[in-house]
Amino acid sequence: MRASHHPLAVLTLFALLLAVGCGGTRGASDADDPTVPPPNTATDTGAAFDIEVGESLTLNQYGDRIVFNRVVSDNRCPENVACVQAGKALISVTYVAEDVASTYTMEIPGGVRPTSREGTHLWVENRGYRFTFLGLGPYPGSEAPADMPKTATLKVEPVTLVRPGG
Repeated sequence: MRASHHPLAVLTLFALLLAVGCGGTRGASDADDPTVPPPNTATDTGAAFDIEVGESLTLNQYGDRIVFNRVVSDNRCPENVACVQAGKALISVTYVAEDVASTYTMEIPGGVRPTSREGTHLWVENRGYRFTFLGLGPYPGSEAPADMPKTATLKVEPVTLVRPGG
């Protein structure tokens, strides 16, 4: 008995092999350049991470990244002080994907510590990711050294896009 090869099946297999062999080439990568230090890398698990002012964190294999630009303001009520208002902290972050940058100001109320993971947090969504601002350290009035850099605690998680009518 002789095996028969259907032309459509052979063509489909060839197209599949070609697609697999050519996939995953979105944009240039600094990973092959030994002069560029490797960036921090986030996972899509929704885990929290810390990032210092001026640092960037790579989010995926395509090189999408988030940059902690600066602390816009931090008027949170210091530890062990009775304040009329809790205050708030504002930070500026930039999400860069395919060389398109989107800058956001994110807010967190006073009294929220990065270790507590409690409170109301501002979050933004962009290109299938949700960015949540969980905390800013060191907290005002803490015993941290005065020259300790500001560190934001963020969470990045993928969001499922729901299409209308589907």
